[in-house]
Amino acid sequence: MSADKAGRTPPVDDAATGADGSAPAPSQPKRIYAGRVVERAADSNVNRRARILVSVLIVILAIVLLLACAYLAKVFDRDDSLEAPTALNGITWIRSVYAFGSDPSQLISPASCAVAPDGNSFWVTDQSRFRLVRFSWNGAFRELLTQDASGTAFNFPSDIDVAPDGWIYVVEQTYHHVNVYDPQMNLRQILEIPNPMSVDVNNEMVVVGARSGFVAWDRQGELIGYVGQRGNTDDSFDTINGVVLDDDSNVYVVDTYNCRLSKYDRAGDRVWMVGLGPAGNQGIDTRESDTEALAKEFPAMLQQPMGVCIDGSGRIIIIDGLDFSIAAFSPDDGSFIAKYGTFGEEDGQLAYSSDIDYCPENDYFVLTDTGNARAQIIKLPDSGGGTIANLRAGLDGPLSSCCIPIILLILLALLYLLWRWLRKRRQRQLEQYDLEQAGAVDVQGDTGEYDVSTASDSADVAADVAADDGADESDAGT
Repeated sequence: MSADKAGRTPPVDDAATGADGSAPAPSQPKRIYAGRVVERAADSNVNRRARILVSVLIVILAIVLLLACAYLAKVFDRDDSLEAPTALNGITWIRSVYAFGSDPSQLISPASCAVAPDGNSFWVTDQSRFRLVRFSWNGAFRELLTQDASGTAFNFPSDIDVAPDGWIYVVEQTYHHVNVYDPQMNLRQILEIPNPMSVDVNNEMVVVGARSGFVAWDRQGELIGYVGQRGNTDDSFDTINGVVLDDDSNVYVVDTYNCRLSKYDRAGDRVWMVGLGPAGNQGIDTRESDTEALAKEFPAMLQQPMGVCIDGSGRIIIIDGLDFSIAAFSPDDGSFIAKYGTFGEEDGQLAYSSDIDYCPENDYFVLTDTGNARAQIIKLPDSGGGTIANLRAGLDGPLSSCCIPIILLILLALLYLLWRWLRKRRQRQLEQYDLEQAGAVDVQGDTGEYDVSTASDSADVAADVAADDGADESDAGT
């Protein structure tokens, strides 16, 4: 038998020698595992427990995600016409907001409302308590303002709107002006106008409705123009309780006591005008006329149109204080589309409501239900909300309570995967190091034992030795 590569003859195990004294079969190396056997066994137990724990967490995560998906599927497939109870006459009630705290802090006379530009909250003016209150869409209190940044208190804030850049416009009708605040509530401008009633603002201009007409300014406070005079003729107005601007800066004007809706272009020229109902300033005899004739002339049959907004479909939405309803009109010609609502104090019912605004981010309407001393969040059919709006609306509901656990479980799963990857990488590095440090098979005198440095390379070394022995025996036979 030939020597190994180091010039030494491998020992022969006598127990493996044949009875006839023939050459023994090639002996298998006896492996001695050194190094990290105990350490790896302990790591194996730790890994087993970690895998069980992570498996349980993944199962919980899967269950939560399935429940969330089921809820989202319900949100996306919702049919407003089926959701709205018949008693609410087309209104889908979401929630009512009475106050942000205890009974003494409840809303007393909510007069106006406005959606914040980020779509995550809305403002309400509590006129008789001289304050502005901000709520999230789940009804949680967010902010209370009784004065501006300089300490000047509000005085009967009767209407409010928030610009796309966060500037806040507050109408103080008693003092014949509109205060303009930056997002930090620093007073920046004062727009003077007799008897201001309503306000709306976009990126280009500010429009204020007054008792005898409406006025437009640019965002820097420069006067653009004034339209109207007080009266009941076609060119006159009698208390404009609602104005709203569209994306092209056309102005839609709600003339309350003349009971009509008009559209003006950005130059101040009237595009169309429609009657909403018998004029309230022309005596009660008008309302006692032939009912069928009135219904044909005024299909909406409103009585005291108040606040106005534009929904996601582009419809003009008007809330009526005495008809206890919400009506939709076409922006093209003012034609009547639909009317929703009924009188009452239950959730989703109306009593002497004064203002309404629309949030496209979640397809919600917020309205000040003044007679019931509350703000209400509702949905209306065909308002134009899409998938993203329904998703945001769902997150404002029960699904919001699932968000934090889902996020935490996802982060936990990602951390576990990262830990597994780093551990495998470390094991590969250790094995590579062992291979580099391991020497050739070392024969330990007459013991017949082959000492292999680590378990990771012992099998490879044994295979090499057996192959060399077989080649040597073949040479010897030859």
